[in-house]
Amino acid sequence: MKACTDRCNTSRKLNWLTVEQASEIGTKVEIIKILVDGYTEWCGWCKVMDKKTFTDPALIEYLNKNFHVVKFNARKGPVNYKGKAYN
Repeated sequence: MKACTDRCNTSRKLNWLTVEQASEIGTKVEIIKILVDGYTEWCGWCKVMDKKTFTDPALIEYLNKNFHVVKFNARKGPVNYKGKAYN
């Protein structure tokens, strides 16, 4: 995987990954920073974050350049990450 050129679309939206995708990428790069957005479908503040925070162009550019961003539904489980199951 190349640096930011393969994963950055800084002008439009965040490049959300699943936990499984982040786990797979984590084995291919030396240093990885992950920002996890834990949400639920019923959470009002989660919807505010999606509508107001995660649409900010400056934040999108920063996060896409510096992090792998993971969208994680906190109501689903278990989740496997690097061979270990988390509930």
